[in-house]
Amino acid sequence: LGDGGYFERATYYHRYTIDFYVHYLLLSGERPAPRGETEEIVKRTIVHCALLAAHDGEIPLVGDSDGGRLLFLDGEKTSVRGACCAAAAILGDGELKGLAGGAFPEEALWLLGARGLERYRSVDSSRRDSYHSMNDETGWFCFRQGQDAGDSSLTIDCGPHGWGRCGHANADLLSVLWNDRGTNVLVDQGNATYGGDVSLRNLTRSSQCHNTFTLGGVSQSIPAGVFDWER
Repeated sequence: LGDGGYFERATYYHRYTIDFYVHYLLLSGERPAPRGETEEIVKRTIVHCALLAAHDGEIPLVGDSDGGRLLFLDGEKTSVRGACCAAAAILGDGELKGLAGGAFPEEALWLLGARGLERYRSVDSSRRDSYHSMNDETGWFCFRQGQDAGDSSLTIDCGPHGWGRCGHANADLLSVLWNDRGTNVLVDQGNATYGGDVSLRNLTRSSQCHNTFTLGGVSQSIPAGVFDWER
């Protein structure tokens, strides 16, 4: 979407999609400034995901996740840090390096090798004391004190239910995720099953399993099947 968010409003698929974009950047080669529109869109997509993530790069599991990755290069399936570092090195971007943190993780090293590591080290990191990400189109609003382990963060889901049949959405409107000085207080546990037990899947994607409200004990959205919603 225009603000960098993923159109199905599912964070794991957002991370999965970033895999493809990073490989595109890698295969297309280093680009001198000024960048083209595609590079700017890729950066916006990664920044959006990184602002949702914890200080160590772990993303919240909002919406569906199926465990897929383009390539399994490390054990951090739900971390955006490796992709953020790789893109920072390829694009020579200080903001991405600042969001990724100081380390150069295994995934980025496998992708870029020693030459990529040297390029990463040559990029000046740009870090801010606080981040306020008002993503009007996606509807996720992120407030962060900073990027360190002791910093607090708050994310609120104010966006549409999803796209099309909303197959990967949860009934999570107005849900809140809160990390208080490095400790997760309010979390989204994600779906317990993807295509297995339908009753368990419907329970874990209901409003009752998210940090939001219900009226009369009824979920905000009513499922009609494994990947469908009645209303």
